[in-house]
Amino acid sequence: QGGTTYCFVLPSFWNLLSWLRDEGRDFSVALRTFGTDGPEVMEALRLYAEGKHPSHPQGCPPALPSRVAPSARLSRGGAEGFRLELAQEDGETRILQGEDKVFAFFESLRGSAAVVDDYDAWMAGKYCGSAGKPLWIPVDRCSDMSHHIFFDDNFRVAEPENSIVDARILAPGTALHEGSSVDAQAAFDLGCVVQAELHRAILEPDYFIKQVQR
Repeated sequence: QGGTTYCFVLPSFWNLLSWLRDEGRDFSVALRTFGTDGPEVMEALRLYAEGKHPSHPQGCPPALPSRVAPSARLSRGGAEGFRLELAQEDGETRILQGEDKVFAFFESLRGSAAVVDDYDAWMAGKYCGSAGKPLWIPVDRCSDMSHHIFFDDNFRVAEPENSIVDARILAPGTALHEGSSVDAQAAFDLGCVVQAELHRAILEPDYFIKQVQR
Protein backbone atom coordinates (compact mmCIF):
# COMPACT_ATOMS: atom_id res chain seq x y z
CA GLN A 1 0.00 0.00 0.00
CA GLY A 2 1.45 3.38 -0.98
CA GLY A 3 4.43 1.60 -2.50
CA THR A 4 5.12 -0.38 0.67
CA THR A 5 4.62 -4.13 0.98
CA TYR A 6 2.93 -5.22 4.19
CA CYS A 7 1.14 -8.29 5.54
CA PHE A 8 -2.58 -7.89 6.12
CA VAL A 9 -2.65 -11.38 7.68
CA LEU A 10 0.38 -12.89 9.42
CA PRO A 11 2.31 -15.30 7.16
CA SER A 12 2.43 -17.84 10.01
CA PHE A 13 -1.36 -18.16 9.75
CA TRP A 14 -1.23 -18.95 6.04
CA ASN A 15 1.58 -21.41 6.77
CA LEU A 16 -0.67 -23.21 9.26
CA LEU A 17 -3.47 -23.64 6.72
CA SER A 18 -1.04 -24.82 4.05
CA TRP A 19 0.48 -27.30 6.49
CA LEU A 20 -2.97 -28.65 7.41
CA ARG A 21 -3.71 -29.06 3.69
CA ASP A 22 -0.42 -30.86 3.04
CA GLU A 23 -1.01 -33.13 6.05
CA GLY A 24 -4.37 -34.12 4.62
CA ARG A 25 -6.23 -32.80 7.67
CA ASP A 26 -9.96 -32.15 7.55
CA PHE A 27 -10.31 -28.63 8.96
CA SER A 28 -12.39 -25.47 8.96
CA VAL A 29 -11.75 -21.90 10.04
CA ALA A 30 -14.01 -19.69 12.17
CA LEU A 31 -12.75 -16.11 12.39
CA ARG A 32 -14.00 -14.75 15.72
CA THR A 33 -14.03 -10.98 16.17
CA PHE A 34 -15.63 -8.22 18.20
CA GLY A 35 -15.01 -5.76 15.37
CA THR A 36 -15.96 -5.06 11.76
CA ASP A 37 -12.86 -6.57 10.13
CA GLY A 38 -14.54 -9.88 9.24
CA PRO A 39 -15.38 -9.14 5.58
CA GLU A 40 -11.86 -7.91 4.78
CA VAL A 41 -10.19 -10.90 6.39
CA MET A 42 -12.63 -13.27 4.69
CA GLU A 43 -11.76 -11.70 1.32
CA ALA A 44 -8.06 -12.25 2.03
CA LEU A 45 -8.86 -15.83 3.02
CA ARG A 46 -10.81 -16.38 -0.20
CA LEU A 47 -7.94 -15.10 -2.34
CA TYR A 48 -5.47 -17.30 -0.48
CA ALA A 49 -7.73 -20.34 -0.85
CA GLU A 50 -8.06 -19.70 -4.60
CA GLY A 51 -4.28 -19.62 -5.02
CA LYS A 52 -4.02 -15.85 -5.51
CA HIS A 53 -1.63 -15.25 -2.61
CA PRO A 54 1.86 -14.64 -4.07
CA SER A 55 3.50 -16.93 -1.50
CA HIS A 56 0.88 -19.70 -1.74
CA PRO A 57 -0.02 -20.11 -5.42
CA GLN A 58 -1.20 -23.69 -4.89
CA GLY A 59 -4.22 -22.45 -2.99
CA CYS A 60 -6.15 -24.21 -0.25
CA PRO A 61 -9.69 -25.31 -1.21
CA PRO A 62 -10.66 -26.42 2.34
CA ALA A 63 -10.34 -22.79 3.50
CA LEU A 64 -12.80 -21.35 0.95
CA PRO A 65 -15.70 -19.38 2.48
CA SER A 66 -18.58 -21.58 3.57
CA ARG A 67 -21.36 -21.92 1.02
CA VAL A 68 -23.91 -22.28 3.82
CA ALA A 69 -23.19 -19.22 5.94
CA PRO A 70 -19.95 -17.28 5.36
CA SER A 71 -20.81 -14.77 8.10
CA ALA A 72 -22.67 -14.86 11.41
CA ARG A 73 -23.38 -12.87 14.55
CA LEU A 74 -23.31 -14.52 17.98
CA SER A 75 -25.08 -12.96 20.96
CA ARG A 76 -25.45 -14.14 24.53
CA GLY A 77 -27.43 -13.35 27.65
CA GLY A 78 -31.02 -12.73 28.65
CA ALA A 79 -33.85 -15.20 28.36
CA GLU A 80 -32.67 -16.29 24.90
CA GLY A 81 -29.29 -17.55 26.11
CA PHE A 82 -27.00 -17.99 23.12
CA ARG A 83 -28.25 -16.97 19.69
CA LEU A 84 -26.48 -17.26 16.34
CA GLU A 85 -27.71 -15.31 13.31
CA LEU A 86 -26.42 -16.81 10.07
CA ALA A 87 -26.23 -14.62 6.97
CA GLN A 88 -26.74 -17.13 4.18
CA GLU A 89 -25.59 -16.77 0.59
CA ASP A 90 -29.22 -16.52 -0.63
CA GLY A 91 -29.69 -13.36 1.44
CA GLU A 92 -31.85 -15.03 4.07
CA THR A 93 -31.02 -15.02 7.79
CA ARG A 94 -31.20 -18.25 9.75
CA ILE A 95 -31.45 -18.21 13.54
CA LEU A 96 -29.95 -20.87 15.81
CA GLN A 97 -30.80 -20.68 19.50
CA GLY A 98 -29.30 -22.59 22.41
CA GLU A 99 -25.76 -23.71 23.11
CA ASP A 100 -26.16 -27.16 21.60
CA LYS A 101 -27.35 -25.73 18.27
CA VAL A 102 -24.63 -23.07 18.15
CA PHE A 103 -21.99 -25.69 18.90
CA ALA A 104 -23.47 -27.91 16.17
CA PHE A 105 -22.93 -25.08 13.68
CA PHE A 106 -19.22 -24.83 14.52
CA GLU A 107 -18.86 -28.62 14.56
CA SER A 108 -20.44 -28.98 11.11
CA LEU A 109 -18.77 -25.94 9.54
CA ARG A 110 -17.06 -26.68 6.24
CA GLY A 111 -14.75 -24.04 4.84
CA SER A 112 -14.41 -20.73 6.62
CA ALA A 113 -16.77 -18.22 8.21
CA ALA A 114 -16.51 -14.90 10.04
CA VAL A 115 -18.38 -14.69 13.35
CA VAL A 116 -18.98 -11.41 15.18
CA ASP A 117 -19.10 -12.06 18.92
CA ASP A 118 -21.04 -10.11 21.55
CA TYR A 119 -18.78 -7.28 22.70
CA ASP A 120 -21.56 -5.66 24.73
CA ALA A 121 -21.96 -8.82 26.81
CA TRP A 122 -18.19 -8.95 27.43
CA MET A 123 -18.16 -5.31 28.45
CA ALA A 124 -21.18 -5.79 30.72
CA GLY A 125 -19.29 -8.68 32.32
CA LYS A 126 -16.38 -6.33 33.05
CA TYR A 127 -14.17 -8.07 30.47
CA CYS A 128 -14.17 -11.33 32.39
CA GLY A 129 -13.48 -14.55 30.51
CA SER A 130 -16.84 -16.04 31.50
CA ALA A 131 -18.56 -13.25 29.54
CA GLY A 132 -16.26 -13.45 26.53
CA LYS A 133 -16.23 -15.38 23.26
CA PRO A 134 -17.67 -18.85 23.95
CA LEU A 135 -15.87 -22.06 23.03
CA TRP A 136 -17.72 -25.32 23.61
CA ILE A 137 -16.00 -28.50 24.76
CA PRO A 138 -18.28 -31.56 24.64
CA VAL A 139 -18.07 -33.89 27.65
CA ASP A 140 -18.47 -37.05 25.59
CA ARG A 141 -16.42 -36.07 22.54
CA CYS A 142 -16.55 -38.90 20.01
CA SER A 143 -13.54 -40.00 18.03
CA ASP A 144 -15.03 -38.61 14.82
CA MET A 145 -15.69 -35.14 16.28
CA SER A 146 -13.48 -32.15 15.54
CA HIS A 147 -10.88 -30.85 17.96
CA HIS A 148 -11.65 -27.15 18.32
CA ILE A 149 -8.68 -24.83 19.00
CA PHE A 150 -9.26 -21.17 19.85
CA PHE A 151 -6.34 -18.78 19.22
CA ASP A 152 -6.54 -15.35 20.87
CA ASP A 153 -3.83 -13.04 22.17
CA ASN A 154 -6.20 -11.77 24.87
CA PHE A 155 -6.83 -15.20 26.39
CA ARG A 156 -5.14 -15.39 29.80
CA VAL A 157 -4.87 -18.67 31.67
CA ALA A 158 -3.79 -17.09 34.96
CA GLU A 159 -6.18 -14.12 34.80
CA PRO A 160 -9.68 -15.37 33.96
CA GLU A 161 -11.11 -12.14 35.36
CA ASN A 162 -9.31 -10.31 32.54
CA SER A 163 -9.62 -12.68 29.61
CA ILE A 164 -11.60 -13.04 26.39
CA VAL A 165 -12.49 -16.74 25.93
CA ASP A 166 -15.30 -18.51 27.79
CA ALA A 167 -14.56 -22.24 27.58
CA ARG A 168 -17.81 -24.07 28.29
CA ILE A 169 -18.52 -27.72 28.99
CA LEU A 170 -21.30 -29.09 26.79
CA ALA A 171 -23.18 -31.98 28.37
CA PRO A 172 -25.83 -33.82 26.27
CA GLY A 173 -29.41 -33.32 27.29
CA THR A 174 -28.61 -30.45 29.64
CA ALA A 175 -29.99 -26.94 29.51
CA LEU A 176 -26.80 -24.91 29.35
CA HIS A 177 -27.70 -21.30 29.98
CA GLU A 178 -25.57 -20.76 33.06
CA GLY A 179 -22.95 -22.32 35.27
CA SER A 180 -21.18 -24.34 32.57
CA SER A 181 -17.94 -22.38 32.16
CA VAL A 182 -14.84 -24.48 32.74
CA ASP A 183 -11.55 -23.46 34.35
CA ALA A 184 -9.28 -21.72 31.82
CA GLN A 185 -6.32 -23.87 32.83
CA ALA A 186 -8.32 -27.04 32.13
CA ALA A 187 -9.26 -25.77 28.66
CA PHE A 188 -5.62 -24.90 27.99
CA ASP A 189 -4.42 -28.32 29.18
CA LEU A 190 -6.90 -29.98 26.81
CA GLY A 191 -5.32 -28.09 23.92
CA CYS A 192 -8.54 -26.21 23.18
CA VAL A 193 -7.31 -22.65 23.81
CA VAL A 194 -4.01 -20.99 22.94
CA GLN A 195 -2.86 -17.58 24.16
CA ALA A 196 -1.43 -16.38 20.87
CA GLU A 197 1.88 -14.56 21.31
CA LEU A 198 1.96 -11.87 18.65
CA HIS A 199 5.72 -11.35 18.62
CA ARG A 200 6.33 -15.07 18.12
CA ALA A 201 3.61 -15.30 15.46
CA ILE A 202 5.46 -12.55 13.58
CA LEU A 203 8.99 -13.87 14.03
CA GLU A 204 8.37 -17.63 13.75
CA PRO A 205 6.93 -18.79 10.40
CA ASP A 206 5.80 -22.09 11.97
CA TYR A 207 4.44 -20.59 15.20
CA PHE A 208 0.81 -21.68 14.73
CA ILE A 209 1.88 -25.07 13.38
CA LYS A 210 3.83 -25.72 16.57
CA GLN A 211 0.83 -24.75 18.69
CA VAL A 212 -1.40 -27.24 16.85
CA GLN A 213 1.24 -29.96 17.16
CA ARG A 214 1.42 -29.32 20.92
